Amino acid sequence: MFKKAERKQASAGEKFGRLTLSEPAGLVGGRPGWKCVCDCGSVVFIQRKRLVSGHTKSCGCIQKEGNALKHGNKRRSGVSPTYVSWCAMRQRCNDPGRDNFAGYGGAGITVCDRWNSFTAFLEDMGERPDRTTIDRIDGSLGYEPGNCRWATDIEQANNKITNRTYQANSSDLTLKEWSDITGIPASCIHKRINKLGWPIEAAVSTPSRGNRRVQES
Repeated sequence: MFKKAERKQASAGEKFGRLTLSEPAGLVGGRPGWKCVCDCGSVVFIQRKRLVSGHTKSCGCIQKEGNALKHGNKRRSGVSPTYVSWCAMRQRCNDPGRDNFAGYGGAGITVCDRWNSFTAFLEDMGERPDRTTIDRIDGSLGYEPGNCRWATDIEQANNKITNRTYQANSSDLTLKEWSDITGIPASCIHKRINKLGWPIEAAVSTPSRGNRRVQES
């Protein structure tokens, strides 16, 4: 059975379980092997025989998922949402084959060495609360302790919005900074600029109605 399986051809880009073949790796354990990228983002070197025979289907993360079942807050599939987020984080930073790699790993965003361990990640971040995903507080930095939090979609959107700067009257400030200076709610300034098409100078100088969220139309 193994001899027949081993004769099966393998080529770059082919997938076996969660492993995608990257390039031949010479001998691995005395047998022809391949450099493989796992769906979780890990890079491993596996014997071709074990790939085509179906004996090896991942970098070992399938076994780790079994350990993840010990953690709380499980999905119906039995896999911890925290573990799912950890895998997705590593994939978008480590796997060039991922659609979103260009905005993360391709843009220089990395995962710190400590968080290559799920156990360490769990110790630092805790279990993922419902309706949240991992968010980098400073978008210019990578995934590391002190720069990440569990955040809702709204919190993540606000983080991106407030980090952007707007130039007016020779000043280049974030929405929060403009709001602090003018007394106009940041949400009002954002709506004027991005939804109503106001010039930035007008958006940061026209008083809002009753210091409440603007209702312009």
